[in-house]
Amino acid sequence: MQYRSRAIGVIAGYESFADKTPSDEFFATIAALLQGSERVHEAGELLAEAASAAAGRHEALAALWFIRAAVLFDAAGGERSLYEKVLLPRARDILQGIISGTHDARMDDGALLDLADAPDARVRLNALWYSALETVGAALHKRRDPGGDHFQRLTGRFRRAFAKAYWCDEHGGVCAPRAPDAVNHGDLAADQVLLAV
Repeated sequence: MQYRSRAIGVIAGYESFADKTPSDEFFATIAALLQGSERVHEAGELLAEAASAAAGRHEALAALWFIRAAVLFDAAGGERSLYEKVLLPRARDILQGIISGTHDARMDDGALLDLADAPDARVRLNALWYSALETVGAALHKRRDPGGDHFQRLTGRFRRAFAKAYWCDEHGGVCAPRAPDAVNHGDLAADQVLLAV
């Protein structure tokens, strides 16, 4: 899929996205573009154009990558009014939508997200979710937006649930959850240990 503003273009996504709306690959590309780049202004233009398209999408991964890119845009010194008036409110709306169940991911009682049709993306999804809750919650809290406190409380609940579900003392890191009938978790191959902390 090609998505282009006047200044810069990004080619990302799958050909099946005939509607030309941004995918998670698009927003991940924008996030990468903002890492040590001189193209903050161009990335901001792309994010501003994509903000309205992101509103109508209900894929949690794409929505959370949008938030990640918006936060990195702000951290890279992007235009403050664009962040505060367009990107941050869109990020708040996305988080509230995921919480209320309008996206393809479902939140459990521990504030963890699950994608029924992509269980292998669960850790990546929850890493983005945690980052979004924490950063957007802090930004909204600074602006005295009541949503900030709500997202910060969810962040605490999430941390406890994530540690319980994924922390593995045996490997000293984050591992895939044990299956109830697993015989020997100690025989995991190195590539099955998801993240050492």
